[in-house]
Amino acid sequence: FEIKSKDDPAQWAALINLTRVLSQTPTERLEEALSPILDIDGAIRFLALEMVFVNNDGYWSRASDYSIYRDKAGKFHILPHDTNETFAALPPRAGRGMGNTALDPLTGLQDVAKPLRSKLLSVPALQEKYLAYVREIAARWLEGNQIGSMIDRHRALIDQAVKADMKKLDPYELF
Repeated sequence: FEIKSKDDPAQWAALINLTRVLSQTPTERLEEALSPILDIDGAIRFLALEMVFVNNDGYWSRASDYSIYRDKAGKFHILPHDTNETFAALPPRAGRGMGNTALDPLTGLQDVAKPLRSKLLSVPALQEKYLAYVREIAARWLEGNQIGSMIDRHRALIDQAVKADMKKLDPYELF
């Protein structure tokens, strides 16, 4: 972990406590034990978004590209960042992507290196809530190509800036 704010021993102690509670609390007591120190609903939504949008460089696949923020009340929140590899399993376009892959939203639940998934989703009520979020996100954004329309609008907004960028890593045609 790399702290992005003032290096405070109390913050480190709180993070260590979070990881201890997550790893050592029995499943039947986990939700109750985590509730005062972790935004459980936010973490479950984060996991659902990662899975639905196939963030191939994110938490569910590599346990990377996320931050942990502790608010003034002492509760931790999971925040995504660097989501440039989302939709990695969609059909390849111009040599990009990883091909058409069907993912089980419960894949990797035994991976102890990803305790937000393996531990949180081992709690039946939390797994049920997670699956409901997966269904809701998929229905709202993927069915009827709602997200495709939004992407097209945003692409149009930045098109000329991308075309003019002299330092882009890929040719404009891949944009």
